[in-house]
Amino acid sequence: MTDTRRKRQDGVRTLEDLRIRCVIDTETGCWLWRGAFTISSDRRGQPTSRVWLPDAAPGAKTGTATRAAWLLSGRPLAAGHVVWRSVCTDSACINPAHGAAGTRTAMHAAFVADGRLRGDPRRAAINARNRASMLVPVEKVRQAEAMFAAGAMQKTVRAVVGISANSAAQIRKGLHPNCSGQVRAVANASVFTMRAAA
Repeated sequence: MTDTRRKRQDGVRTLEDLRIRCVIDTETGCWLWRGAFTISSDRRGQPTSRVWLPDAAPGAKTGTATRAAWLLSGRPLAAGHVVWRSVCTDSACINPAHGAAGTRTAMHAAFVADGRLRGDPRRAAINARNRASMLVPVEKVRQAEAMFAAGAMQKTVRAVVGISANSAAQIRKGLHPNCSGQVRAVANASVFTMRAAA
């Protein structure tokens, strides 16, 4: 009995098959994939380009375009190893010259070394500003502290100052970030820096 199902003929067989599906960035040398993307299951949620691989990886029907480019460029890839971008960080780049291969541990170490896992400092600044804007203002915290020092009940302080039960409890315990007894930590500073500044 013969298999009458239609066979896919659009698979990737050469590195040129991948390159022509990309836009080449002349400044960076990146091959920016313009094919379909799927969302990967990893924690970063990076878009992952998937291609049909009839010849590049025996036993695999599909694979990432980055991995396919690595294999089709003639570079070896041991079982269980992964391919990642080491020269650039553009998630759409599949240029094998911009890649590196190794274990997931090696990939993670490379990401830590080049700072990729620290996140975007602009986003961190926005997050810090947003957190600060949601805090009870300093004036209200001082008013609540004075009321607690005078012996007022938490219920009364909440009603007069207009704060939540959680904020009132934090202020009463001296744990609120705007409490007068809180010490502001300096990011990336050592204890020696803090002592010198005191």
